[in-house]
Amino acid sequence: MTWMEKLSLTVDRRATWTDVQMFFDSAKTCAPDTHITSLRERYPFLPQSYTSLLSKYDGLDIHWFVFFGSGQSLYPSVDKICSRWCDRFNIVSACPFAEDAGGNPLFLQSDGTIQLYWADTAGLESKKLCFSFDELMEDGFFGPKYTQILHGRDWMPKDDTSWVGYLKKAGWY
Repeated sequence: MTWMEKLSLTVDRRATWTDVQMFFDSAKTCAPDTHITSLRERYPFLPQSYTSLLSKYDGLDIHWFVFFGSGQSLYPSVDKICSRWCDRFNIVSACPFAEDAGGNPLFLQSDGTIQLYWADTAGLESKKLCFSFDELMEDGFFGPKYTQILHGRDWMPKDDTSWVGYLKKAGWY
């Protein structure tokens, strides 16, 4: 099962699984084609899988991470976030697509890697999370390396009332 299939299943499960309701939400609409086209023009290196995500969901909330959309849903606009982070960090060849709960932005770099920038260091410090958007989604958000990739260490919550608990219950962790 691909990460996109896992995402679709998670959206469906949100209606009945309380552990999903606590840690996951998605926009009920897709991002407009004009927004996706504009992003592709501005960031020609964006992977097809990322724009496919936007063509289904105009933003996501997965545990402690918010994925941006077009701004027409309840999720912030990539463009608005870009003006905040790209200008602040003097970044021209990367696209901010999400933030963690601490407000630290995740960027899709022009080489395809995913970089987490620390907001309180004015972009001077960052960490490569993984080599691609698909790796982030497949192994991180919907797979067995969620805690390693997104939290920098291997840990298990004390109980199953967490995103990791959902991943375990689904058989993906």
